[in-house]
Amino acid sequence: MIRSMTGFGQASRHGEGYSVQVEIKTINHRYNEISLRLPREYAALEDSLKQEVRRHVKRGRTDAFISVERDSGNGASFRVDWLLAERYMTIAKEIGSRYGLESGMSVKDILSVPGLLVAAEAENLSQEVLEQDIALCLTEALQALVDMREVEGHHLRTDLIERLMSLRGNHALLLTLAPVAAEEYREKLGIRMREILGSVPADEQRLAMEAA
Repeated sequence: MIRSMTGFGQASRHGEGYSVQVEIKTINHRYNEISLRLPREYAALEDSLKQEVRRHVKRGRTDAFISVERDSGNGASFRVDWLLAERYMTIAKEIGSRYGLESGMSVKDILSVPGLLVAAEAENLSQEVLEQDIALCLTEALQALVDMREVEGHHLRTDLIERLMSLRGNHALLLTLAPVAAEEYREKLGIRMREILGSVPADEQRLAMEAA
């Protein structure tokens, strides 16, 4: 079956306290190149997820985007990752000291640090179940991608067949017209030669060879 090199697939799954979203796109490429973007806390899954991509996509460049959102809900409580906050503050001070700059970090700046605030509910989520849902969501998105590539491949096949049939028709027409065109050319060449040579007889064999 012909499959298009370009395609797109997406899928989402929702669990208790979280949601997973996966988007995948492929473009033409000589080799099988995979770019996978996912939250850093799930970096350990990268190798297994890439293997799943290779199982569905044999060639081309694949860009996969995986996002995981925690559902905090109304009235949720949060825990501050103080160790992370301390690291950011220390780094900011070191940069300011080295380059003679004031860090000027505000509470708003600190709160914008990814992962600084952790919903209390999120800590109770089963990491194993969440990782399984990430893998399942990726597989669903890959299947949607493959389905799209097969549909596009079917269109490509239809187009190629139509072009091939057109070429065959033109070839048959040329085979029919070739003898007539050769004869017409021979006659025109003979007339032209007689105009040039006048009373001198033309070499009919040579004319036939030129018109062939």
